Amino acid sequence: MTQKKSTKIRRIRKKSNVVLNRTPKKSKKIKKITRKDTISRLLVLIFVILLSIILFSFIFSLKYLQNVSKDLPSPDKPFGSKQTATEIYDRNGELLYRVFDNEDRDPVNLETVPPQLIWTYLAAEDLRYFEHQGVDLEALLRCSFRYLESRSIVCGGSTITQQLIRKTALTDEVAIARKIKEMLLALKIEQVRSKEEIMEMYLTIVPSGSNIYGVTRASKFYFGKDPGQLTLAEMAVLASIPQNPSILSPTKSTNPEISKDLLEARKSYVLNQIESNLSFINSHLTEIYGPETELFTQEMIENARKEEIVYQDPSFRINAPHFVFYALEKLQKNGYNDGEPLTLEQIETEGLRIHTTLDLEYQKIAESQVKKAVATYGKQFGADNAAMVVMNPKNGDVLAMVGSYDYFGKASPEGCLIGLNCRYEPQVNVP
Repeated sequence: MTQKKSTKIRRIRKKSNVVLNRTPKKSKKIKKITRKDTISRLLVLIFVILLSIILFSFIFSLKYLQNVSKDLPSPDKPFGSKQTATEIYDRNGELLYRVFDNEDRDPVNLETVPPQLIWTYLAAEDLRYFEHQGVDLEALLRCSFRYLESRSIVCGGSTITQQLIRKTALTDEVAIARKIKEMLLALKIEQVRSKEEIMEMYLTIVPSGSNIYGVTRASKFYFGKDPGQLTLAEMAVLASIPQNPSILSPTKSTNPEISKDLLEARKSYVLNQIESNLSFINSHLTEIYGPETELFTQEMIENARKEEIVYQDPSFRINAPHFVFYALEKLQKNGYNDGEPLTLEQIETEGLRIHTTLDLEYQKIAESQVKKAVATYGKQFGADNAAMVVMNPKNGDVLAMVGSYDYFGKASPEGCLIGLNCRYEPQVNVP
């Protein structure tokens, strides 16, 4: 009995096992990923990455611009007073000497500057000056494309306003940072200053070779003329120099061998700019200055191309040197400044006009007589030098002063040992 039961149980278990083994499993459906799905997902990923980069760049740029804006100079800084040279005249208004520190500059009054001269500078540097608000995006894009094409800097894209800022308000620093500051400050300045104010200050500070600054001084230095007397060819020369003042200066270049050809090429560029934009420039001249304003003509441009330009001798110029430095000494000792002496800094930078008692005609006669006396009596009396002072006995005015035979000559004769064998007393102006 016992054995039969156990057999039955085993069979049931066996049967049960068979039933369990036959239970069906659920099948998993695998979705097939197509190439189209892959590309779509990749595009979404790229879009998200690009959007993130753009947002990050925008936030970073905004933060950077905020920091840069904090360090910007005041929009008034470029318009502070600029040092101008002091001039010393004789009693008849003849110039004796110019006194300046590092920058030889004359003040500029825009009303006395011919509109054609202004537009010659604009043709060279910023043709769309009256079109933009301080930054010329069109010029920047054009210069960027030209840089990509040639892989070299062929134009700058800086406006007159930016150039003014660069010369007066910003220090030398990393180019990109300075450029951004230039643009931000240019936009600010054009909101508070007129185009005329900006142009007048630019023409006051524009570098014109060596220590010459401003259009008024450059006109007198190179051509001996006021700006209103310049020819178009001379205007084109002045407008050419600011691109590279140390090289393009016609008489004070650091490299005279290449200066002439480079200046001629730049002058041709300026004249070509005027010619190519003749109607544009003339329409602005009429609109800004009125219908009676003299316009550029094709004939004028052709004549400028042919003109032989004559420059002034750039050598050091001073009349009556002994008297001039005597006068400068007196200015710093006596109360000519509301009872107080003038300082050398005031004399060199404040553009004073000092009129003296000297008569330049008398001075020239006195200098001639001193040279004649040394030549005539030098060997006879052993005289190597001579001097002369001419005064008005009625009022004590000094009319002429010649301190030596040759102001620019050697300080002492050949073989002279002061205190031993010199036949002159080296001290002058001894009380």
